[in-house]
Amino acid sequence: MALPAGIPVHRTPLHPVNFLLRAACVDPNKFCIVHPEREFRFTYQQWAARVLSLAFALKATPNFKEGDRCAVIAPNTPLILEAYNAVPAIGG
Repeated sequence: MALPAGIPVHRTPLHPVNFLLRAACVDPNKFCIVHPEREFRFTYQQWAARVLSLAFALKATPNFKEGDRCAVIAPNTPLILEAYNAVPAIGG
């Protein structure tokens, strides 16, 4: 996980993705997502990796470009947060 180059951790602009990356750098092993009913438990580092993985997959989708609109149809589970963080990561 990396923050924008040359910016100290305490001066990170609080864009949703930067906030997640900052948390992954500062508290990588602290849990950020815990859902007891579905047994989801992710640390900030694990969650940032999942979000960035989805962001890269979306960006690799043919005909998808920065500024396009994106709709997500999914059940109300913690996994919807992946899309909530991944879409802004690619400029959506």
